[in-house]
Amino acid sequence: MKVSVIVNIFNNPKIYLERCIRSIENQTYKNIEIILMDNYSTDSTRVYCKKYEEANKNIISIISSNINDAIEVSTGDFITFIDANDYLSFDAIDELLENEDNNIHVYIASEEINKSILDISDKKLIDINELSSKLYRKSFLKDNNITYNNNKDFNKKVISAAKNIMSINKKIYYKNEVNIDFYKLSDNKVIRTFQSLYH
Repeated sequence: MKVSVIVNIFNNPKIYLERCIRSIENQTYKNIEIILMDNYSTDSTRVYCKKYEEANKNIISIISSNINDAIEVSTGDFITFIDANDYLSFDAIDELLENEDNNIHVYIASEEINKSILDISDKKLIDINELSSKLYRKSFLKDNNITYNNNKDFNKKVISAAKNIMSINKKIYYKNEVNIDFYKLSDNKVIRTFQSLYH
């Protein structure tokens, strides 16, 4: 199964953008496509995005402020989202797809939910204000004509239409924090330090 990771970017400092991209590239799960969505940045972000695209065949860069454009160009079986200031734990995708099932429409990572398969009453526990820490099956979105307007409306439509949602009780998404796990592989070997990566 291929996963498309859509990175939402607007005038993000290069150090954070690179950390974000590296956290995706260094995933233990390898069948990943990265879509860099530049929201018409006014700094040098566009230049950096093009360089990443030219250096990696799995990276696509687009200029758009409409998430639907990024979803449309994605080729993955699943879609997830991340802001360019943030980053993922090294095993985020593997953790979400550990018990992959064709009948599951959405996978969620949440420290607030302690059940693996969510029923109707559990859906109220899902944070509808965030796209992060969620993995959406693209065919499910298309089959139900679910498009993006804003985070809240998008997730409301997803939760309403999804018959099967799976959750893991784990933190996989970090908002502009430093966490050494980002620089580790599955064997816990540190492959780089924060300082050496950016200097």
